[in-house]
Amino acid sequence: AHTGRHLDSRRILITDSEHASVENTAEVLSSRGFEIIKIPTRGGVLDLDAIEREVKKGVCLASFMLVNNETGAIYDIERAADIIKKACPSALIHCDAVQGFMRIPLPKAANIDFFSVSAHKIHGPAGTGALFLRRELIKKRYLCPVIFGGGQEDGLRSGTENTVGIAGFGAACEESKSTLAA
Repeated sequence: AHTGRHLDSRRILITDSEHASVENTAEVLSSRGFEIIKIPTRGGVLDLDAIEREVKKGVCLASFMLVNNETGAIYDIERAADIIKKACPSALIHCDAVQGFMRIPLPKAANIDFFSVSAHKIHGPAGTGALFLRRELIKKRYLCPVIFGGGQEDGLRSGTENTVGIAGFGAACEESKSTLAA
């Protein structure tokens, strides 16, 4: 039964094999009072039973990689997101799709709130990436900026866009699409 406890939760789920970008961010959040729970990925499989157990205690955020950057294991992000949203509907779900982007289909976005991708993994310009957000997150102001200034991207990210990097990322996506189709 849904108890609503997750609304005040400071619990975050990540895998025990996350990329350093997520792992290090989780460490910072831990130092700020969040509880970080690492979900096992033994044998390259995301432990869905562990997720089931943990969401009963409430969760505010889950961040799971789609493809492990060291082993190549593909995690069942769709099923994990379904489990989390069923127990904690307002929990946010992030998918680090960097390794799988343009190589395997992204999970259905029904229960995934945002995806992060990077250009360099598809031979695009280093230092260029994208964060795909569900429109509702922007409308409801679920996210807040960490850099303030010009108010770009609906006030979520300030600073001038890297037009050359964006164009290069777009070209790399087009090239990847044609390579996949061949």
